[in-house]
Amino acid sequence: MLEVLDGDIELLMDTYKVKLSYYAGRLCSCVGENNGMPKPECGCMQGFWYNNPVTAYGIRSNVDISDLSTTQGLITNVKAKFTIPKYYEEIEQSVYEILAHGDVLVVDNKYRRDTDVLRKGVRDTLFAFDVTEIVSVSQLSVGYQLGVDFSLEGTTINWIGTNAPANNSYYSVEFKCKEQFRVWDVGAKDRGTQDAELPRLVLCELRRYIQKSTGNPIDSYTTDQKLF
Repeated sequence: MLEVLDGDIELLMDTYKVKLSYYAGRLCSCVGENNGMPKPECGCMQGFWYNNPVTAYGIRSNVDISDLSTTQGLITNVKAKFTIPKYYEEIEQSVYEILAHGDVLVVDNKYRRDTDVLRKGVRDTLFAFDVTEIVSVSQLSVGYQLGVDFSLEGTTINWIGTNAPANNSYYSVEFKCKEQFRVWDVGAKDRGTQDAELPRLVLCELRRYIQKSTGNPIDSYTTDQKLF
């Protein structure tokens, strides 16, 4: 088991640090109005509203990969742990005090290809942050062209032509974005001695955009090889 002591964290940060964009999330009231599930027609993002990003630094470790059963079939599920120190380069990180379940951590220099399913006229905005490229937009075997059939404003698909899905129908979007994790659990911020606070241990899951058929992934999460 790797242990990070007070005197080691600065050296480890110098060697293994990653730059993060931190999105603080707050639960949407639509979850309470819909039996614990976000309303599809609500403008929130999977049951949360998010603040503008704040830069943070930490260490990513203990990446765990497994298969996850969904209504769309088996997908690869990725879990990871982040260690967030209270101070970085002698400046206190505001993230240290406020990290909570539902927040999102985006790894600045890591990219991946992913898919989201949108619904025309109901939700035409991708849930992903930091989208760098639209790979394809399609409905069944029909593909649509950027600049001809639709335009992209931020992460919102705006249909501009007559060649478009019918209102209320679903379509899929493949895109590239920065790697992003949803926070599932956070270690208490009062760990350590009276005079020193140890880094916070953050348990995360790779952020997905399609509803899963399994239970809460934290139910099967192990905390072996913690970073202290």
